[in-house]
Amino acid sequence: MALIFYNLWVPVEIPHSLLGGIVEAAGVSTLIVFYLKDSDLKKQSSIRLTRLGIIFCSLFLLSLLAYIVIFDSQNIYNSKYDITILMPFWKNQELSYMIIKAGSVNSAILQYGPEAIRKAIEDTPLAFSITKLIIIVTYVLPFEFLVIGFGFLAVKARNKTNFQNTIH
Repeated sequence: MALIFYNLWVPVEIPHSLLGGIVEAAGVSTLIVFYLKDSDLKKQSSIRLTRLGIIFCSLFLLSLLAYIVIFDSQNIYNSKYDITILMPFWKNQELSYMIIKAGSVNSAILQYGPEAIRKAIEDTPLAFSITKLIIIVTYVLPFEFLVIGFGFLAVKARNKTNFQNTIH
């Protein structure tokens, strides 16, 4: 919900409602898979379920770190214009020239203006689309790994409860 209302850690070029919908749909799909595979998962040992839970919770931390690094490296803030610009991973010749001539991305924004930078970015729609796709995937991954990790731990806890109920 914070994503939808506050646009936290999301580049302005990516609609936050779309990203929120993708996160929700992926999470619900994962929960449905856990529900459908419940009988197969119950056959797994408690140690294996714990190990999988820990692995996916660890992957959550790694993917969150990866997203933060990607976000900070590609989402450039300029205080003079009070704007952020999502830079593509692969820059065209015009954009590369502006950045090299100015010395940095922020200097290029100051020297040429944000609209000239955005126009140069829009001249390579495929590179910009791939960058947005990478940002979306790396944004969704931490949530997915967390759902999967806690899903395995929930199956383990439910198995333990069911086992204790059969003893008493």
